[in-house]
Amino acid sequence: MNLLNLPTAKLLALVTYGEAKSEGISGMTAVLNVIKNRAREVDKYGDSGIYMLTKDPYKAVILKPMQFSALNLNTPSRDMIDRIAQNFEGEVNINSYLSDAYRLSILLLKNQLRNNIGSATYYHADYVLPSWMSAFFRVGSIGRHIFYSTASTAGLLETGKSFAGINPTAVMIIGSFLAVIYLRIFPDRKSTRLNSSHTDISRMPSSA
Repeated sequence: MNLLNLPTAKLLALVTYGEAKSEGISGMTAVLNVIKNRAREVDKYGDSGIYMLTKDPYKAVILKPMQFSALNLNTPSRDMIDRIAQNFEGEVNINSYLSDAYRLSILLLKNQLRNNIGSATYYHADYVLPSWMSAFFRVGSIGRHIFYSTASTAGLLETGKSFAGINPTAVMIIGSFLAVIYLRIFPDRKSTRLNSSHTDISRMPSSA
């Protein structure tokens, strides 16, 4: 089936469903954000011919050959995608995973989808080791997918939180603030620390 003729929201839903239907809402959201990040650099990540024809960066990114395994030709996953695409309206009403993917895709196009992977533009399943992984910065994992960015720490800092829900910048700032307060309350501790030139090994905990 020619997926190029599908509305963008349906195409987004299909590739998201194919890539991350078993990863839940967070996993599907992450895949959609990878597509969005790539669409922002369509000249780099998109198919130039498709973009010239459609002026749609999402279609250019999604339909560029060999980018998303769910769409690779002559595979069971692509056969499934083609079958669903032929009766999308019927399938979306009975398939809750596809329905979630479609709802999230619409949110993406409305710029209302939360960004849970920062600037990541690559990912792979945790049971494979692609040759390209060493060329990029790992920014976190969601479900069975590991995400990468072309810029160090960008994936964590742009969204203001890590994948564990912790903001590393905030932790550093708060820690520094608490240290200043502590030394103001106990100024003698600073001089004690500065004058100490050795560690009392007898007071260190023994290793297991």
